[in-house]
Amino acid sequence: MVQRPAFLRGVSKWTMCLFILAALLFVIGVCLFCFSWLVRYEIEKVVQDGIYDTIIVDSKDASGYQSWEDNYDHDHPLLYEQFFLYNLTNLAEIHAGTNTKIKVKQMGPYTYVAKKLKIDVEFMDHGNKVGYGMWNTFYFRPDLSCAGCTQEDVIHNINPAYLAAVSQAGGELEIIPAIAGPMIKANVFDFLWGTWVPDVIAEWRPPILKDAMNRAVAGSSIDTFYSTWANATNKNTGVWQALTISYKHNPSGISLESAQALFDGATPYSLLARDTESTRTWRRVQLGDATAQKQIGTSFGVSTDQVTMIANWLTAQFDPFLVHPNLTKSFDVETVEDLAYLQWGEGVVTGGVSVQTLYPEMNFTQAPELAGWYNTSMLHDRYVSLSYRTSKLLLGGPEGLFNAMSLADLIKSVESLDWYKIKTVWGLSEYEDMLAVTGYFADFAYVYSRAKLNEIVESGNGMFVNRTVYQWVMNVTDPLIALLQPENSQTALIVNETTIEFARKKNMYYVSLTGKDNVNKIGQYISWKNVTEVDIYGAPVKVTGVNDAGQFEPFLGDGTKLHAWDDNYIRDLELVPVKDVTIKGVKARRYEISNSTWDINPTYSQYIQGYVNMTGYEHGSPVFLTNPHMYLSDDKYFNKIEGVVRNRTMDTVIIDIEPNSGTVIHYYEGLQINVYLDPRFANMLTVYNGQLQYDYMVPVMIAMEFSELGNKDADKVKDQLYYGIKMESTMFWVFLGVGLGLVVLSVPACGGFVWKYRRDRSRVEGYSAVDHQMAI
Repeated sequence: MVQRPAFLRGVSKWTMCLFILAALLFVIGVCLFCFSWLVRYEIEKVVQDGIYDTIIVDSKDASGYQSWEDNYDHDHPLLYEQFFLYNLTNLAEIHAGTNTKIKVKQMGPYTYVAKKLKIDVEFMDHGNKVGYGMWNTFYFRPDLSCAGCTQEDVIHNINPAYLAAVSQAGGELEIIPAIAGPMIKANVFDFLWGTWVPDVIAEWRPPILKDAMNRAVAGSSIDTFYSTWANATNKNTGVWQALTISYKHNPSGISLESAQALFDGATPYSLLARDTESTRTWRRVQLGDATAQKQIGTSFGVSTDQVTMIANWLTAQFDPFLVHPNLTKSFDVETVEDLAYLQWGEGVVTGGVSVQTLYPEMNFTQAPELAGWYNTSMLHDRYVSLSYRTSKLLLGGPEGLFNAMSLADLIKSVESLDWYKIKTVWGLSEYEDMLAVTGYFADFAYVYSRAKLNEIVESGNGMFVNRTVYQWVMNVTDPLIALLQPENSQTALIVNETTIEFARKKNMYYVSLTGKDNVNKIGQYISWKNVTEVDIYGAPVKVTGVNDAGQFEPFLGDGTKLHAWDDNYIRDLELVPVKDVTIKGVKARRYEISNSTWDINPTYSQYIQGYVNMTGYEHGSPVFLTNPHMYLSDDKYFNKIEGVVRNRTMDTVIIDIEPNSGTVIHYYEGLQINVYLDPRFANMLTVYNGQLQYDYMVPVMIAMEFSELGNKDADKVKDQLYYGIKMESTMFWVFLGVGLGLVVLSVPACGGFVWKYRRDRSRVEGYSAVDHQMAI
């Protein structure tokens, strides 16, 4: 029989069971206590991974890619753009300078649904960066707009674009020479390139075509030529190159009789006819003129489709392959478009005859070519002649006179006798040439520019304009800016980009971090609209902050401040937490723009309290942004306006963010656009607006953007995110509570074991508690 150890002699089975129970309670309790923290970590990780999987878009296969790419589809909450426009009600007083206040009537709201689609998406740096363009389209919602309001409602207000033009030119009077170059391009060179050069090509075509025809016929017969020209669809080489109209198409089906007539030089309107009427008719056919196409069809018994095939053949094959090389070689120019520069500078293409004589229907008031104008207007003995290369550099070069303001720069260089710049920038090496050029432009500015500026102002496109709501907000081409800065002629507030090609022409590209490597940097800009810093203030400002995709870093602390780069204010805005709110059952943290945004700040050329200076971004137009209704702005200017009523509820920016995911679930952003009648413009607005009073802020419009979490998305947050967080908390506290409970229960069990153990051992012969206390 196995002997028990001495310290267990006399110990009952119940005592041993009590010991085992106490040990098990303690061990299991400790294990559950430790396991509770492991469960919490694992569930937290599952929740975190689920959030990261939703918000981090690092490839086109990411689960959140579709909703990130397109805000309009995939059950995304709708984004609304809403506008209130101010209508000037005392415009006559303002223009006459008899006003004491600016009186306005607020009109609206005019509401649109905004669709923002990311295009040309490219993931870089193993998915840590993403580049994309934007395609923005808008859909008017009359049901969410003011009763009876339409996009055709007319609004009278100040024109920021006109002030930009005045600022760039240095004054209303200075606009006249500033637009001289663009006006000459529009009135002279657009005609030369669009009409005269195609006519020259058409006039040179018949003998070249006749020669090519003779060379092709030499190896076959005339009937074979007609048949091959009209119906051969195989690719031809050698002498037959560019002599088949059906290549890559079905046979034209032009009959032998029609082909014979088309190649009969004695027949009017034939391809070989050299009279002006015939060659110009074919030029109009190539431009798609229906009357000219009908004339050819009737004359030669061919259908409209057949006429179109002939025109396409001339434009895309015969002319580029045979006529263009002949012309450029004959006149020693690089392209046929250079013929316009050659004609303007020397007049040699037409043998010294001005296009004024050749095209009386154009009503040129004088010879549009420099050579012709100088020698008929200036009555000098010397015949001025500029080579096409000099003319091309002078007019179309990097600082060519086609560009607005370049003429003023040339005149300044002449006044300062900067001959080096005159020669290197504009190619003028002779004093007589410089005199001819400046005289020509001065004369044409008087003839064309002055009349054009008068026309623009009198048509209602001057400093004060009447435009529809759609024009103010979505789409308008300012005629004056179209001359000064054609690339910026679209002056509507946001512009409705009706096609993807239209959006791409803006060439605005963005690059931001996806958060893959560091989720706390999710959405932060690397470059904005192709730049990493903006140079519209006194000094360059670096692009920083999160983009406007509605996503911030997850797991926000109670006092966490955020930073966002704003497309309207063109700066990094600090967002401060205000309070916790609940949106459709989803808990959120409300943020507002820091009030310091409106403080005077020389970094942003901001010198009036509450007014954000956008003059540098608006090409010199004194545009200032404020909160709606000038809330938190200098009362000096607010008190000079009648018809603007402040509303604390709608005049602040509200951004509600779900703190676990960092996702914006509701926001309401508004701003007001104002134009400052800056006293510095008093000496510039002297021709058409000489009676104005200054030091007023003219309110133009309020633009608002808002969106809110939909019911479906709210339920998703509550069912998935909140369920995971609740499960994490519940399981943690269950395991922790049970574990601690078992540990607590093990204490009395252990105490009972000790008591029973001592009692059992006291019955053993010779037992002494003192002798055996170490065993216990």
